Amino acid sequence: MTALGWCYAQGQGVEQDRAQAVEWYRKGAAAGDEHAKTGLRAFTTAKALVNPVREPDQGSDSWARQRTDRLNESPWVAPPPIRAQWEDLTGAAVIEVLAMLRPQFGAAGLADELDSMGVQRIRSTSLSFYKSCSLVDLQLRRSSEDSARFVSALVTLTGAALLDGKVNILHAVNPYLLALTSDE
Repeated sequence: MTALGWCYAQGQGVEQDRAQAVEWYRKGAAAGDEHAKTGLRAFTTAKALVNPVREPDQGSDSWARQRTDRLNESPWVAPPPIRAQWEDLTGAAVIEVLAMLRPQFGAAGLADELDSMGVQRIRSTSLSFYKSCSLVDLQLRRSSEDSARFVSALVTLTGAALLDGKVNILHAVNPYLLALTSDE
C-alpha cells in the first residue's frame, strides 16, 4: 500500500495522482506502516500550507496569546538555520503565525508538549524560491529547563506547515509553491 502510494505521488509506473497517493498512504498508515504515516503527513502538511480551510478560531488566537507572555525577553541561543535577512516577529504577526500552526502542532503530536512551553522568540525570512512563503523559526522553552527547543515552519498568507527535518514535506509542497528563476 505504501509503495503504491509512493508510485502515485511520484508518477512512477502510473500517472501521477496526488489524491490516489493520499488514499494509499492512508491505507498503509492504518495498517501501521511508518513510511505510509510519513507520506501521509507530508501530503496533509502540504494541503494545510497551500489550500487550508481555516475559519477564524478564537480558541487558537487565545492559545497563541498565552504562549507569548515572555516573548523577546531572552536572546536567541542559536543562529538561524539558513543565512538570510531575518526579522523578529512581534505583536499580531506572532499571534497569527502561532494560530495557524496550532493544528499542525496537534497533528505532529506536539500539542501537549507545546502547552507546557512558552515562545521566547520568533523570527521570519522570506523565501524567494517559494511563492508568497516565509520560513519561520520559533525558540521555545519550559520555565523549568535551561535548554531551548527550536521549531521551523513554512508560512504562507493563509496556511502554515511544521517542518520535521526531513525532505518529504518539501517534496510535497514543491509542486505547489516552488518558483525557480534561471538565476536560482
